Amino acid sequence: MVLPPRVKWNDSRILPWITGIFGIFFASGVVQITMGFIVQDRLHLDPAHAVSMTALMLLANAAGAMLMQLLVVPRLSLPPVILLRTGMTLGFIALATLTFASHGPIITVATFVLGASSGLASPGFSAGASLAVSDEEQGGVAGIINATGAVTWIFAPVSATALYGWHPIVPFVLALALVALSVSFAWFHSRLRVAQTH
Repeated sequence: MVLPPRVKWNDSRILPWITGIFGIFFASGVVQITMGFIVQDRLHLDPAHAVSMTALMLLANAAGAMLMQLLVVPRLSLPPVILLRTGMTLGFIALATLTFASHGPIITVATFVLGASSGLASPGFSAGASLAVSDEEQGGVAGIINATGAVTWIFAPVSATALYGWHPIVPFVLALALVALSVSFAWFHSRLRVAQTH
């Protein structure tokens, strides 16, 4: 029995895709784990009202992602790199808005757009990384695709809660910096520029 070729995280064919998406996965983890704090601290709500408002914010985030993945992405038929770039750019704008927002409607819209950006970028990342390798390597790259999101969910909740306790703005600044890094990779990395032409 011949084993399929092994695909590594640092494979130059898929590493740009991983770096191009990592920021939004981390940012989503930060926002979801701190949303209860955001609602209570910025909107000055009592715990009872904060719970229902937090649920509304998380629903908005999930609705944005679901809308993109179920309705928009299948209809657009855009190349993976365009989905990644569009999603990451929207994500940066949404996260920058959410970082400094102090009004409920603005927080809700920013949270929805952040979910929508993930709903655009994630399919682009998955498809792009898959298309970057051979048929024999599809199993290996599928594992890496799924593990990328899982890895961010190991670090995002722990770092977000710890940093929020230090200062509420710090986890968002960190997430914003990582999203900015991902945006720059999505737009300017040579392999992803080549991918746009295919």
